[in-house]
Amino acid sequence: MKYAAYLGLALVLGACNNLNLLDKLENPGASGDSGNKGPIKLYAFVSSVTPQGDMKISGADMHPNCAGQTAFAAADCYCQNRAIETGLMTPGTKRFVAWLSGSSVDMTCRIQDIPAAQACAFPAKDVNWYNKQEQLIADSYTRLFTIGGALINPLVITDTGGAATNGANVWSSTQGNGLTSGTLAANHCQDWTLNTSQTAATGSINGAGSTWSALASASCTVTAYFYCFGIPN
Repeated sequence: MKYAAYLGLALVLGACNNLNLLDKLENPGASGDSGNKGPIKLYAFVSSVTPQGDMKISGADMHPNCAGQTAFAAADCYCQNRAIETGLMTPGTKRFVAWLSGSSVDMTCRIQDIPAAQACAFPAKDVNWYNKQEQLIADSYTRLFTIGGALINPLVITDTGGAATNGANVWSSTQGNGLTSGTLAANHCQDWTLNTSQTAATGSINGAGSTWSALASASCTVTAYFYCFGIPN
């Protein structure tokens, strides 16, 4: 009798192992078998604040934990802190960065946490980006950078869960292929340090095709949203 019970338990455990339930319990952020975890789940959102071209709000910091930071660092700091505060740091997330390119760096590299570099090759990672409403935004690096820049669902939800203003400007300086819009100060408010008489390339909230990232240009004196993306471990 005891032998039969042990045998039954062994069969159940074997079935669980075949279904990878043990692996899923030990790795709740993963999917698939131990050799193929499935896509890494990441999040992306629109900033709920709208800074000027120097990544400040009338000279003030965008987040209390980002005191004294400017340019890329200020935007990245905002993204990271808001992601933590709103529960968007998945097990597969290394950190969050702002969707901003500049004179010596672009988003093909920044989204891989590679500083001061341009035109980086895409890594062999299967990644999915979602918004706060669990809608799929992009299912690969290719989707973000080489399929005409068209997203699966528009990136319009902010870190507070509300919708950004349709058609509003978004600081970017990033072309549809992920490369910088240019090396001149007029392309990116001099690497996001100016709120005076200079300009930057912008995208548009709910823009079709690649216009969500690259559409027009705006003065660094005005305010605009920016995007935040999780990057994988």
